Amino acid sequence: MSSATAAASTRVVLTDMGVIHVAGRDARALLQGQLSNDLLRLTPEQSLLAALNTAHGRVVAVLRLVQRADGIFAILPLTLVTKVIAALGKYILRSKVALSDESSQLAVVGVLGAGTRQSILVPRAELTAPSPANTLERWRLAGIETGEPQVHLETSEMFVAQMLNLDLVDGVSFTKGCYTGQEIIARTQHRGRIKRRMLRYRVRGAALPGRGEQVLLDGGRIGRIVESAARNADEGEILAVVPLDASDRDSAESSLRRLEVERLPLPYAVPDLA
Repeated sequence: MSSATAAASTRVVLTDMGVIHVAGRDARALLQGQLSNDLLRLTPEQSLLAALNTAHGRVVAVLRLVQRADGIFAILPLTLVTKVIAALGKYILRSKVALSDESSQLAVVGVLGAGTRQSILVPRAELTAPSPANTLERWRLAGIETGEPQVHLETSEMFVAQMLNLDLVDGVSFTKGCYTGQEIIARTQHRGRIKRRMLRYRVRGAALPGRGEQVLLDGGRIGRIVESAARNADEGEILAVVPLDASDRDSAESSLRRLEVERLPLPYAVPDLA
C-alpha cells in the first residue's frame, strides 16, 4: 500500500471476526485436504479465500487464509471459530498440526481505501481505541459491493459454494483434487445447471433483514439473506441467495416479508441469470 493510499485509508477493528492459527509441519497438507481452494497458491504475499464444507457440500465457513513465518492464520467470524477448530481437528490424526484460537491475541483490522478492501492481523496490544460503529457498517457495505460472501453462525451449512458465488470470486479450485465436499461441488459445477446464486439488492423504506432470513424480493423471488448493511437512514443493501429463474417462485411462501428492492450489479458476471 502506498503512502498516499495509506493516508486515505480507513481502519476498522472487526470485532465480530476471529483468528485460528494452523501450525506445524503438516498444516498446509491438512488444509489442502479440507478446504475448497488450492493451498499451493497461498504465499506470504498472497492471501487465499476458501470454504470449509460438510461431506454434503454445504459451506460451514468461509476463511481468508494468511501465511506468516509462524504458520497459517485463518480469518473467519468469531462465532464459528470453535466449530471450525472442531471440524478440522477430526482430521489431524497423527499429523504434525496444532490448531489454536488466537482471537484474544490478534485483532482483525479491515482497511478501506479507494476501491480497495483488505483485512490484516494486528496484535491486540497495539490497538488504541475501538472503531466507531458506522465504520464497521461501512466495512460490511463494502463487502456487499464487492460480492465477496461471508458465512456466519446463522447461515453456516445453508448453502453450497456456487450459491455463494465462491466459484466466481476465486474461492474454489476445480483442479486441486479431493477435499471434503468436493464431489458435490464438482458435480454441481459440471453436471447440472446451478439454480441459485447470490445477488445484490438495494432495499428502501424497510428494516433490513437479518442473516439467514427468508424474504420476498423482485418478481416474487424468495431470497435467503447472506449479509445486509445500511447505507443511510433510508436505504441499505443486501446479498441474498435467490433462484436464477424468475419463474421459480413458491406461492406457499406468500406470508414472507416482501421487500421493495432494486437489483444492483456485482463486479463479476453471474451466469444463467434470467
